[in-house]
This record gives sequence, C-alpha cells and structure tokens, in this order.
Amino acid sequence: MSTTELQPTSSDSSATSGESPGTTDTEAGLDTTTTEFGYHTVEPGDYLLLIADRYNTTVKELQTLNNLESTVIKVGQQIRYPL
Repeated sequence: MSTTELQPTSSDSSATSGESPGTTDTEAGLDTTTTEFGYHTVEPGDYLLLIADRYNTTVKELQTLNNLESTVIKVGQQIRYPL
C-alpha cells in the first residue's frame, strides 16, 4: 500500500509574483475560498475608511484584500471588499 503525502497550500501568491511577503487573506481572518467579493471603483473624495464603512468592513481588511501597503488610493482604482 502506498501513501501520498499532501503538501499544504498557501493563498499568498506573493511568493511567485515577486511581491514582498505580507499578511495573507487567511491571516487577516478572510477565507478567500469561500468568501465572495464585490468591487468598488474609487471616486473623487473616496478614502479607505469611507469605503470600509460603506461595505461594513475594516481598513485593514481592504488593505489585505487589495495588497495595499498604505491607505493611499487613486480615482478609478478597483477596490475589492468582502460581501
């Protein structure tokens, strides 16, 4: 009888994309395999706290989901948020 050893997988794609490692969605309490997402297009006057409040989430969650190192966002940018 042979056995197959399963290797753990990671939802952090930064290892292959060349991005610096950070908090994964799972570490932030988000299970991206079962969580559904919406997208918000940044408009003039928008900022992360306003978007987070609008979609009942936190700035930290938005930063994690969108790989943002700061709270700076630009008009026209697509921001992913959990539904």
